[in-house]
Amino acid sequence: MKKFIGALFFGLFWLFASPAVSAENWLIDIDHSAAHFSIKHMTIAKVRGDFADLTGTATIDDKNGKLLGLQIKVGVASIDTGVVKRDDHLRSADFFDVGNYPTMTFVSKEIHEGQNGPTRIVGSLTIKGITRETSLDLQGPTGSITDPWGNLRKGATLTTTINRNDFGITYNKVIENVGLIGNTVEIETDLEFLILKPAK
Repeated sequence: MKKFIGALFFGLFWLFASPAVSAENWLIDIDHSAAHFSIKHMTIAKVRGDFADLTGTATIDDKNGKLLGLQIKVGVASIDTGVVKRDDHLRSADFFDVGNYPTMTFVSKEIHEGQNGPTRIVGSLTIKGITRETSLDLQGPTGSITDPWGNLRKGATLTTTINRNDFGITYNKVIENVGLIGNTVEIETDLEFLILKPAK
């Protein structure tokens, strides 16, 4: 009983001694957000594509506008590189295996505000059922604006680089001692956050 009372007192002390953080959850607007990527083809040129099915939430401090948390879910079947045959192959078991792993996710764990550069977000990135700790650079969130329908909006951009082999995407072919597909993937994610105007 004494231990319980002591723990309760300690918790109440920190509750009242620490400044309260007022925050809101903003939805990611799927119509104005996407994850873009690029990867080298035979080491000579980049192939670019994107995932348009991107949803999730961002927790943002009401007072200073800083990001406190981020959760993103990407529908892998939405991959688009501009070539139908290539996109179908990327959805297959050789690459993303969409039938077994239909989504990719990112969940933030730590957010470190940059002094002279971008904010760094460290979190868990899961692709093809494999989770790795991944660091992303954040530009934003921007200030709030009100759209023509009375909804609040903010924007942000995330960038990172990963090795596809770390997530079990190892398919490749060697032609004249050169891999057909590079291993390094550059990722840039454009996010638009939204708070819907309350219905009357």
